[in-house]
Amino acid sequence: MLKRALNQFVLKKNYNIFKINTFQIYNHNILKQKNDINITPKQYATKLSGGSTKNGRDSNPKFLGWKKTVGQHVMPGHIILRQRGSKFHPGENVGMGRDHTLFALKDGKIEIKAVRHKWKLRKFVSIKHTPRLYQIQ
Repeated sequence: MLKRALNQFVLKKNYNIFKINTFQIYNHNILKQKNDINITPKQYATKLSGGSTKNGRDSNPKFLGWKKTVGQHVMPGHIILRQRGSKFHPGENVGMGRDHTLFALKDGKIEIKAVRHKWKLRKFVSIKHTPRLYQIQ
């Protein structure tokens, strides 16, 4: 009866072939019905695994740093310094954005001053106001 049932089943892809009593069994359901042997088929990979890695991520550049240097002439709205945290503080005629960017409020030349504030030395960026030497049309 078992041999007759085996002839009806088609060989399925990815199933192991088990040999019992010199004939091949292609479906494991027959074995569970007979309770002769409890064998479950294994499914092998059809493609070779590529492995995994913990690397492969990177963040976009933030373009931090000085945009204008000391002694350079700036106009209102020019960005002087982009920074993380308040490493440099705004002085005269300089504003600070919510991401700690320092920008010019008036025309002039950039200066840096170091002032002792309580226990630490603070660096202030300020603009020495000079009149415009050119006309905007």
